[in-house]
Amino acid sequence: MTEELINFLKSDDAIFHYTKKETAMEYILNNKQLQFGSYYSTNDPYEYKKRLTSAFGWGDINQSLYIETMHLIDNIINQTPFLSFCANSNNSGYDKPRMWSQYGQNHSGICLVFSRDSFMTTIKNELSKNYLIYDENINYKEIDFNSINIYDSDLTANQIVMNNIKKDYKNIFFQKHLDYKDEDEFRVVLIQKDENVLCQNPLVDISNSLKLIILGDKFPEVYLPTIKDLSRKLNMKFKRFHWEQNQYFLLND
Repeated sequence: MTEELINFLKSDDAIFHYTKKETAMEYILNNKQLQFGSYYSTNDPYEYKKRLTSAFGWGDINQSLYIETMHLIDNIINQTPFLSFCANSNNSGYDKPRMWSQYGQNHSGICLVFSRDSFMTTIKNELSKNYLIYDENINYKEIDFNSINIYDSDLTANQIVMNNIKKDYKNIFFQKHLDYKDEDEFRVVLIQKDENVLCQNPLVDISNSLKLIILGDKFPEVYLPTIKDLSRKLNMKFKRFHWEQNQYFLLND
């Protein structure tokens, strides 16, 4: 590897997205796009299940507005588009056996390496018209979700919820149980500005932000010609993640 690539892989700008080989080859690399997922499709019950958010009403508050707001916040959270990456921490973002096992198809999948700065620039250019965009490292802690205070009956339920999301988005979208702390997750979350414009699971172009393709230790040889063809079309290098002598190595393509 070049010194420039080595330095980038160690930097705070490098973020790592683990995925199945089929998803990477057939969709992400082939289409040069990465698709946002939704909270209901995650493997964390705090995120895929409704939280039955409590809401406190103050003053002259309509009971139907109280109930509507209570359910709306859970629906918005459940359907919110987001993307997850690993960040560098004590070890490199691509050197995570648990992530390769859990999200990298038992080491036969792929880890895509992006420039965080370039990726966020693209997202803001492409999606800021329709979405509020938040990006943060996850805070691992004992889960704490603050209740919503409904205090102004002149607002609609959606306005009340949106005001609270803007105020408390870190607690709503960027906290996970301590048991997940080794994932070192960096997350991008999209909040739809107009409730009447339905646009779930948006796509973002990766042409400028993708910097390296890493194949898992058990990546099947039969797919190597496909990877070589895709990397050539993308003008992108790929490396193989290899386990030997009780440690991982990145092998040249």
